[in-house]
Amino acid sequence: MDLMTFISRLHNLPKPPFPRNISMKTLNHEHIFNYPFIENNGFDLDGVHNGLQAVSMAYKKNTALKKRVQKLGRLYLKNTGVCLIHGDYYPGSWLKMGSGVKVIDPEFGFVGRPEFDLGVLIAHLAMSEHNSNFIEKAISLYEKPSGFDEPMMWSFAGTEILRRILGLAQLPLSLNLNQKVQLMEQAVSWIG
Repeated sequence: MDLMTFISRLHNLPKPPFPRNISMKTLNHEHIFNYPFIENNGFDLDGVHNGLQAVSMAYKKNTALKKRVQKLGRLYLKNTGVCLIHGDYYPGSWLKMGSGVKVIDPEFGFVGRPEFDLGVLIAHLAMSEHNSNFIEKAISLYEKPSGFDEPMMWSFAGTEILRRILGLAQLPLSLNLNQKVQLMEQAVSWIG
């Protein structure tokens, strides 16, 4: 898996001097940790998938969930990163070429928590209906840097799933409404 080799190498580089990229982080923070959980954010989810607006309210009104996501968001914004991360490690940043996979969009990068990149990757594997064995295999190929926090990784994965189903950054998922609900319930359990 070229993707696991790339992210392992990136996360295990010596911590570099790198711009904080605070403007991009602040924008992404809003779209990942805040906007999807606002009850009346003006985005009609029924325009994406009929019935999704009503379903979304169970998550948008879940105070305990929102507090956990906000706490994770504060961690995301902190300037306490341990390694250079890609910052947007999902299929839209991967190009399959004849010579292998190329990773693009370095403008999202910053010194942060490696658990964020892995969480985003896992979320997209789950949303593209890869089974748990495939996901576990991908994780096993990842060379974790010192201090890697696996529960944090799963929390970021769950948040990314909710963000992609409830937020503005919609994906062309082939899931029906029940499948989306099951995936969101899995995401909530990952967030803890």
